[in-house]
Amino acid sequence: MQTEMNDSPLVSVVMPMHNNAKFVLESVNSVLSQTYRNFELLVVDDGSSDGSFDLVSKIADPRIKLFRNEKSLGAAGARNVALRNAKGKYVAFLDADDLWKPEKLETVISIMEREGFSFVFSDYDVASENLTPLYTVLGPDSIDRRKMIRCCYIGCLTVVYKREVVGTIQVDERLKKRNDYAMWLLAIGKTGVCHRIPDSLAIYRKNQNGISKKKGKLILWHYRLFRWVMHFGPLKAWFHALENVFFYFLKRKKYIVKQ
Repeated sequence: MQTEMNDSPLVSVVMPMHNNAKFVLESVNSVLSQTYRNFELLVVDDGSSDGSFDLVSKIADPRIKLFRNEKSLGAAGARNVALRNAKGKYVAFLDADDLWKPEKLETVISIMEREGFSFVFSDYDVASENLTPLYTVLGPDSIDRRKMIRCCYIGCLTVVYKREVVGTIQVDERLKKRNDYAMWLLAIGKTGVCHRIPDSLAIYRKNQNGISKKKGKLILWHYRLFRWVMHFGPLKAWFHALENVFFYFLKRKKYIVKQ
């Protein structure tokens, strides 16, 4: 059942895009196919050189707002552009190689409106590049500021928050990795809690060569996150960067369900 536009609040969907020609049309179509109809899709092309921009520019749907960075600013910079232009009551996120299930927005927005939640995430499936299912990622039923600092339990493709509560988040563009985690740390400072919706509503396409394979670099990016975004002192930033490693492995043991 489709939710009519005049019965529902506007949702701003943020999609950074950099050389995603292989998958971006699938990702965009997963948004256009939502049973919830009242959204704007803000696609920010971050200096692509593979024709991604041209592919999206040919889609004839007035809900798509296409922006272009002449040079790459990174995912943080691309999201910053979209967030400055967002008009919706709610803000949601989807990267240009991941997918939403058709009922994603309708399920989440109905719960947020009914319960008065300002910041939520949901479960999601992880799949290979050809969408072979691998496992499902769950999470804690609720996350407060302390728990958010301890570990990033949230998948970017599942987050929705209320814009008037969280405000216009702008992440330091030097933070080339873990910038989505930075957004949730900033958001939790405004909302106090993030609630889990226990439904798998999205599909994350696993990159076998991602930075998560390079644990040393990942710890360094966590340190920079706590220094540049949270403005912690050096010792406190290192403590929380290392703490993240410990809770990351606990998270994998507790919240991953094999297919």
